[in-house]
Amino acid sequence: MAAPMREFKKHGAICLQFTLLSRHFMNNAKVYFLLAFLLALTSRCSGNDDFQRDEFLKREYSLTKPYQGLGSSSSSHFDLLGNAMITPEYVRLTPDLQSRQGAVWSRIVSPVFGNINHFTGLGIFIDTYPNQDNLYERSFPFISAMVGNGTVAYDHDQDGRNADLGGCPATVRNVDYDTFILVRYIKNQLTVMMDIEGKQEWKDCVEIPGVHLPQGYYFGASSLTGDLSDNHDLISLKLFELTVERTPEELENEEEVTIPSVDYREIPVEVVDAGMSTLTLLFLFVFSVVGLVVLIVALLFIYARWKERSRKRFY
Repeated sequence: MAAPMREFKKHGAICLQFTLLSRHFMNNAKVYFLLAFLLALTSRCSGNDDFQRDEFLKREYSLTKPYQGLGSSSSSHFDLLGNAMITPEYVRLTPDLQSRQGAVWSRIVSPVFGNINHFTGLGIFIDTYPNQDNLYERSFPFISAMVGNGTVAYDHDQDGRNADLGGCPATVRNVDYDTFILVRYIKNQLTVMMDIEGKQEWKDCVEIPGVHLPQGYYFGASSLTGDLSDNHDLISLKLFELTVERTPEELENEEEVTIPSVDYREIPVEVVDAGMSTLTLLFLFVFSVVGLVVLIVALLFIYARWKERSRKRFY
C-alpha cells in the first residue's frame, strides 16, 4: 500500500521531480503512455515567494536507486503493480509489449494509463500518441494537467481535452539523455516544468493558479501500452517539502479543502441515478399483487355472468 501523505508541522509546499529514461524508447512506435501523479498537499501555502530558501527531501516519499524493498518489503512506501518490474537502473512500468499496464503507487491498476479512471486529485499526463488524429493540432508527446473530483472521466478518444487545464509539447522519446519533469504546488498554484534537452535547465510548461487540493492523498506513477508498444521506464521520483511563512491572518482565514477544485474552471459533477429506494420497490410490488388479484376477480366475475346467461338461453 502506498504511503498516505502526512500533515507536516512546517508551513510548506511540495515539489515533485521525476526522471524519465528516454533512450530506451523504440523508434516509430505509437503508444499510449502516461506518468500520472496524484499529488498530496502537505500543507496549504500562502505568504511571500521565498519558498526556495529551504527545501527538504522527503525520503520516505521518494523513489531512487537501488529501489530497495520496492514491491516486496512490508516497510516500503510503494507498491509494484501490474506488469511493472525493477532493474538495477530503472523501474520499468511497462515492457515493449502490447496491452500492458503497470504502476508504482496505488493498489488498483486500470485503464487510464494504468491508473484508475474517475480519480480524485491531480494528474500530470505525458501522452505520446494522439488518438484523435491530431484534430487539435497538438504536437505529441504532450504534457497536460488535470484536476479530478471523482466523477469526471479522462476521455482517451479526445486525448484528455475534455478535462485538462493546459499543457505543452515535450520531446521525451528517442533522445540520448535522461529527461526530467518537475511538478511544484505552492500557494494554491500548480507549476509544471521540464528539462528535456539535456542542458540542465528548467523550462516552463504550464502554470495554473487557484488549484485547491486536499490533504492525505497518495502519489505515484503509472503507464499503459495499447496496440503498439514501448518501454516506459522511471529512474527516480523525489518529493521535496518547500518552506514558506504564513501570517496569522492567513492561518485564520485558511479553509479546509475536501474536494479538488480550480478557481477559474468549474469541474463538472456527474449526477448518478441512485435508482429506486427499497420503499418504492416494496410499494410497486404490493401494487402489482393487488392489481393482479383485482384482475383475476374481475375475470372470474365476467366468466360467471357469461356462464349464467348461457344457461338461461338453453332453457
